[in-house]
Amino acid sequence: MSIIQVIRLRKAFAYLAAAVIPCALSAQQVAAIPSGGTAAPPTAVLYRMLFRHIVATEDAAGELDTQKKSGGDELRGRFQKELHLSNADATKLKSQASACTKQLSDQDARAIKVVAAARTQDASATPGQAPVASASTKGQLDVLEQERSDMTQACIQALQSALGTRTFGDLEVYVKTTMAGRTVVIRPPMTKPTAPLPDPGAVTGGK
Repeated sequence: MSIIQVIRLRKAFAYLAAAVIPCALSAQQVAAIPSGGTAAPPTAVLYRMLFRHIVATEDAAGELDTQKKSGGDELRGRFQKELHLSNADATKLKSQASACTKQLSDQDARAIKVVAAARTQDASATPGQAPVASASTKGQLDVLEQERSDMTQACIQALQSALGTRTFGDLEVYVKTTMAGRTVVIRPPMTKPTAPLPDPGAVTGGK
């Protein structure tokens, strides 16, 4: 591999490292983390991140191919090499990752619409102030979150069936060690609200 190819490949991996990979947790999972503390992501979240990383890797490889640049094949084979998968199993993993990511993205889009509708309907919301979610909105989001969790479990089970017990077992170890080692959930510390700034129009100058 030439120096130029190495540089392009490193840039592609840097792009993946900088990509925003959603790691959404439920309200209950977030509440379990102390203020300012950290925690290891649940296994289901790690699988969702793996699926999205695989899709992002394929997209980045495709972009290199479109630009007629080298490095696409090396990038495309990243997870197959890390997981020591056969060509057939690598294809199955990518297929499941793509299908699951599509399902979860569609589910996330539904949740975004619910939140957007709540913001529009909440007449009490003012600029700079978060709207108060109604019981109806919370109920809808709870249902969507449960469906999202069920989708993830179904994807994991489908992947296990596709790969077989032994190969899936190796993948499970990778997810719980390598993926978990690269990821940590951080809950920002709770801060006390600061006093509002005085109204400039109400401030009078000295004599």
